[in-house]
Amino acid sequence: MELLICNLFTMRREERHFLKTNNNWQARLLAVLVVMVGLLNLTSAFYPSMPGRIRVLHDFLPLFLIQGSRHLVIMVGFLLILIARGILHQKKTTWWVTFVLILTSSGLHISKGLDIEEAVVFMVMVGIMLAFYPRFRAHSDVPRIFNAFRMLGLVITINIAYGVIGFYLLYHKLGYHEVWLFYVRETLAVMFTNAPLPDLHLIPRGSLFLNTLWMMWESGLVIFVIMLLRPIIYRNSIWHPNNQRASKIAEAFGQSSLVYFTMWEDKLYFFNRLKTVYIAFAQAGNIALVLGDPIGKTEDIETCIAEFIEFCTLNSWQYAFYQVRTDYLDSYKHFGLSYLHIGDEAIVSLPEFDMIGSKFKYLRYIQRRLGRDGYKAVWYDSPLDDSLLDKLKEVSDDWLAYKGGDETAFSLGSFDVEMLRQNQVITIENNEGAILAFANFIPMYRLPYATVDMMRHLRQAPAGIMDFLFIESMLHYKEQGKEGFSMGLAPLAHAGQEEFSNVADKTVHLLYKNFFNFKGLYEFKAKYGPRWEPRYLIYPDPVTLPAIILALIKVGDPRSLRRVWRWFKARRWLIVVKNYLPNN
Repeated sequence: MELLICNLFTMRREERHFLKTNNNWQARLLAVLVVMVGLLNLTSAFYPSMPGRIRVLHDFLPLFLIQGSRHLVIMVGFLLILIARGILHQKKTTWWVTFVLILTSSGLHISKGLDIEEAVVFMVMVGIMLAFYPRFRAHSDVPRIFNAFRMLGLVITINIAYGVIGFYLLYHKLGYHEVWLFYVRETLAVMFTNAPLPDLHLIPRGSLFLNTLWMMWESGLVIFVIMLLRPIIYRNSIWHPNNQRASKIAEAFGQSSLVYFTMWEDKLYFFNRLKTVYIAFAQAGNIALVLGDPIGKTEDIETCIAEFIEFCTLNSWQYAFYQVRTDYLDSYKHFGLSYLHIGDEAIVSLPEFDMIGSKFKYLRYIQRRLGRDGYKAVWYDSPLDDSLLDKLKEVSDDWLAYKGGDETAFSLGSFDVEMLRQNQVITIENNEGAILAFANFIPMYRLPYATVDMMRHLRQAPAGIMDFLFIESMLHYKEQGKEGFSMGLAPLAHAGQEEFSNVADKTVHLLYKNFFNFKGLYEFKAKYGPRWEPRYLIYPDPVTLPAIILALIKVGDPRSLRRVWRWFKARRWLIVVKNYLPNN
């Protein structure tokens, strides 16, 4: 896999055209057709064949093969419906499995009742699949394929062993004594043709044994197909060298508050062919979630995006770029990708931050009141010592317990002792030196800004303490000559309000107004008079958007999906009750 990343793709003009125009419609069409022919198999198997055709078949085929073909048609039809998801993901292995199943179905329809009409339909499907074959370039996960076939071998072994022992015991009750090869043949006949065995149905539990044997085999086949369809897992076996390479690129070209988080161990790395740009992403199932824009030489950014899309296509992954800036929005549009305005980063211009005027009246009041009560800001430079980290941990634990949440990940920092040790920290302390609140500041690399990461306080801290912390931080970095102060993202604040807003943006704005409680966060940051820089989610097409949003929730906090669902239900009932209350 690493070789695939390091020596990936010399992009030809035809490949770039593919990336710009690929909307996956052929794979979707073929997936629908595969489901339809799977349903045709199931429907055809339940309708009796024409008596005249059956009489012709009896002259050439034994009865058990005719009856077994009907059972196999049902089995293949069910597998075709199950495997259609892999067709949607353009997996080459899935194409071959589907091709063999469809070709087999054509023969089975002949052997089960000379159903020439159905056989012709399946031969047409063979032609369609051959025409669509060039679209199927996605790899499958080789270790998982091996595991799937090992599991299939184990299922076959267990079924044969179970069948041989069962047939041996049942036939002995009937007084038959056969060689072991006979019991193996009977087992295979039940597994692959579900051939009727009248004598065994007369024995108590005989029918139960036959049905159990058949169900065990069918369940094993279903599990085998599901294992074949599972997405590729990126196995980053040389994370530290990749991290060091990415760190050097970040130090030379990084200009974003997200660059620091690309260095965390929850990220995987993709480098362009020239090793001048990297992309940091997390994998959630078959979705690759990129944090921010590609980082590196500006002239190589667009090529890196193209190579990454091709990389995801070959791995049968969906992909998304989270919190991208406007700098490369045209590059994403160049490849036919969609975008969603997900929020705005609040940037305070420090040279203009002077605490003068009526708009800063409240902030001046907070600064004077807490200063008069004996609270002060204390700065600690890296590396932080263990005793300080222990005190910060107590504040962090109390804050998490008060908020009823867990540590987050992906685009936000968490209380990692070794990572925090290397950051500059501000604390708000009382006269006794007790820490009531703290915030850590992360590197911004080539950008002359300061940006805050974790902001946590004790639940008994006085009101306004976080405003006090921000004021002291901004004044401190203003003295140091920083040009800006990033207060982080205000989610969904201006989504759907621009002239060029699309349907997805307007839907998000509707949700923001009626469901999500982000207005308080926006208002907290707005009183500092920041400029708002839009941030976007880039994704392939609207069909993939719900899965991408769920994947973002999952990588940000794996346990948050249950909380989101509980919150959504509570909010839904609140809106229903509100609608039925009389207007004031």
